[in-house]
Amino acid sequence: MNAYISQLPNTISIFRLILAPCYLYACIYDIRLGIGIFIICAISDWLDGFVARRLELSTPLGALLDPLGDKAISWAALIVICQRIPIASIWLASTIIIIRDAFISTKRIREYNTRNSVGELAVSDLAKIKTCVLFVAQISLMLHLHHHNTLVYHAGSMLLYASSLLTLVSFGHYLKRSRVAERKITRE
Repeated sequence: MNAYISQLPNTISIFRLILAPCYLYACIYDIRLGIGIFIICAISDWLDGFVARRLELSTPLGALLDPLGDKAISWAALIVICQRIPIASIWLASTIIIIRDAFISTKRIREYNTRNSVGELAVSDLAKIKTCVLFVAQISLMLHLHHHNTLVYHAGSMLLYASSLLTLVSFGHYLKRSRVAERKITRE
């Protein structure tokens, strides 16, 4: 297989990491440009996983880069949303999401550095659902920033709160899986 194609999923994830600061910069000038960049990143999240599975190109590095790319663009969007919608409940939901993501990402990076694998800490289906709900919430809230539509704001807020709840539930599942994996490692 062509070397370029074999690295395509990782390249897409790196592209998403690079677009996160571009998104922040774009939002300073025009939220519509930021929304466009964010949507490209959300689509690329699906695309890199699809390509990796379809062409059987999954790698330990890809298993690390994909969620890091998600976190980078997601955190950038949460920063913009919190800065422009200074409401305590939005800040609280965003803080819950960022703290959980930072904790898990740090553990994932450590595992990759020590074992060149993130197998035991792979992204769960619940975390994938959380990310999808979060992306829709963020797009809704960014659309509110552009159109100032109350209905879009309420829908986006409810989705953000649902995402923070899913964040807590998936974090509990993650901790449970992590403890099982640690017990398994110590028994070997």
